[in-house]
Amino acid sequence: MEKVELKNLFLEFRKLDEKKLFTPLTQLEEIHWAEHHEVIMKALFGEAFSILLDQRSNIRVPLKIPVEYTIKGRPPIKTETSDISLFGMCIPLNPTVKVGSGLKIKFIIIYKKWIFRWHKKLILEGRINWASLAKDTMGVEFMNLTEKTRIHLFRIVYIHLGKLVEAYAEQCAPNQTSS
Repeated sequence: MEKVELKNLFLEFRKLDEKKLFTPLTQLEEIHWAEHHEVIMKALFGEAFSILLDQRSNIRVPLKIPVEYTIKGRPPIKTETSDISLFGMCIPLNPTVKVGSGLKIKFIIIYKKWIFRWHKKLILEGRINWASLAKDTMGVEFMNLTEKTRIHLFRIVYIHLGKLVEAYAEQCAPNQTSS
């Protein structure tokens, strides 16, 4: 896929995904969202990874963010995400934590654009949705998100996904110029 095509597809996908976050998509928009999702994931991560992502309702991006989480009655645990989405994150497995456990998660997201840099500290409620001994990870679902918090998460996910698309496009077509 050409660099410009991939960038344009990503921009269309981002608009649909943002709309999906706040309002239902029409049937045609859902079809376009799924088609764009599949092409972008295959381009960035290969066939096998795109098949896995097709089963998800939202995009996760590989992003390491330092986090601290606390389970009621226990001391805080500092760790790092392996990926993040609009609705959750993946962190290293803690074998003493049970699936379904509630927790409080603290982390800082950083936006960089041109010469500007913003920091936003988030303190969210979450729940352990799954744990994988094979992958030594567990999935945290964010709970009770405000619209403002969703927008912060949306920005960080799509800023990072955009960087992946740019890097992939550059790698595939280093001699082409962007428009």
